[in-house]
This record gives sequence, C-alpha cells and structure tokens, in this order.
Amino acid sequence: MKSRDSKKGPPVSLDALCKGLGVEYVLTVDSYDLKQVEEAVKKARRKINLRSSSPGGPAHY
Repeated sequence: MKSRDSKKGPPVSLDALCKGLGVEYVLTVDSYDLKQVEEAVKKARRKINLRSSSPGGPAHY
C-alpha cells in the first residue's frame, strides 16, 4: 500500500493484526482449497462462550 506521497508502507500480517486485536483463534487456510475452507468455517461456527463486561452477563444469540 502506498501513502499519499507514494512511499510504500511496511507489510502487515493479517494473522498478527487479528491476534494483536485480541482474537484468540486465528486459522489461515488456502482459499482455493474448498474442502479446507469448508472445514475451517464449520470449526469456527461451533458454539462459543461470549464474554461480556456488562453486569447482565454474556449476550445470548
């Protein structure tokens, strides 16, 4: 990516960025391997325990 003055910025690792933002589970798959993508989506969609900082407890969806 270039800035307004056409200088290139440093490369950014999307995995590292997500982990730095607090994402605990990051999985990288080959987007052309549809079987691998399907398995990753199934694994990611399992029931999760949502945390909440509100006194009412976690949100329920």
